[in-house]
Amino acid sequence: HTRVIDLDHLAVLDNSEEHILWLKLKAKHSDLVLCLCSCYLPPKDSSHKVEGDQFFDKIMAQVYSYQNEGLICICGYVNARMGELQDFIEDVDDVPLRDIVDQSCNEYGDLFHAHLTSCNMCILNGRRGHRDKNGYTRLSAKQRKNQLLTMPGYHINSYITGHHFKS
Repeated sequence: HTRVIDLDHLAVLDNSEEHILWLKLKAKHSDLVLCLCSCYLPPKDSSHKVEGDQFFDKIMAQVYSYQNEGLICICGYVNARMGELQDFIEDVDDVPLRDIVDQSCNEYGDLFHAHLTSCNMCILNGRRGHRDKNGYTRLSAKQRKNQLLTMPGYHINSYITGHHFKS
């Protein structure tokens, strides 16, 4: 079933970087505050050149800036294919394993992986049920596109169980 958050407040935290938008959402009937980053990294061979390392550096700097504002969530399409790269620290982070749909890796995937693990973020895609029921992964067989949703590892289990979204 679907949970809907009744918002008390919505504000733009940061829109200073092209392709990166940060919003702050505050729930009306709970203490939930969500800092949501919506981002897009054009493909490496695009005519609209964006340096992947600089792009992820900006996002991670913003993660550190907003981490005390509320729950951090990054979503969007960053052309990062991470395959089976592990996005958590084994025996430290208590997160379920991902059901990986796209087995391949690319340069943006390697960069994204390094940045995620440096600030204790994990990919939510593939961590909620069987991949046929995985509502977070959008994968096109023809174009091999995978949209990612990430959040801090220590919030993964409470997000999957819906704990953060109960009024």
